[in-house]
Amino acid sequence: MGQHAHNTHANATGTVAALDRLMRGVVSVGLDVVDVRDVETSIAHFGERYLSRVFTPSEIAYATSASNPSTMARRLGARFAAKEATLKALCASDCGISPRSIEVVRRNDGSTELTLSGPAFAAAHAAGAPSLALTMTHEGYLAAAVVIAHTPMRRSRIWRKQ
Repeated sequence: MGQHAHNTHANATGTVAALDRLMRGVVSVGLDVVDVRDVETSIAHFGERYLSRVFTPSEIAYATSASNPSTMARRLGARFAAKEATLKALCASDCGISPRSIEVVRRNDGSTELTLSGPAFAAAHAAGAPSLALTMTHEGYLAAAVVIAHTPMRRSRIWRKQ
């Protein structure tokens, strides 16, 4: 077997093992899509009141660092979508959780991660303290985010048919 074929087999085996570990837990996915024009309208009508009610100071600082107002609205739209997707992944959409308790943090390499506090942290803990993975995008007037919550099987709730 050539070296390339051996490495491919090893990578496939590693991938299968990783999938096996993942499937031993519970996975929940949240998806949200935002029309950036709605964010622009909210900023125009409510200004700072809207921003401070929905976004953290760090999120506002990153979004407003854009020189173009459209870029600012797209950045905020993606972050709003991430907050909504997080609530969906945690099955907490109707729990009255403040969007400010879910923060999108931008890493030095440009990737993003979620930081939860207060009620959002409590909801994650109630769901078995899942690890969360986030991806966001924006294009034109649309912004979207997907959040994947993984709860280890030992901490998840298992419902059995009686």
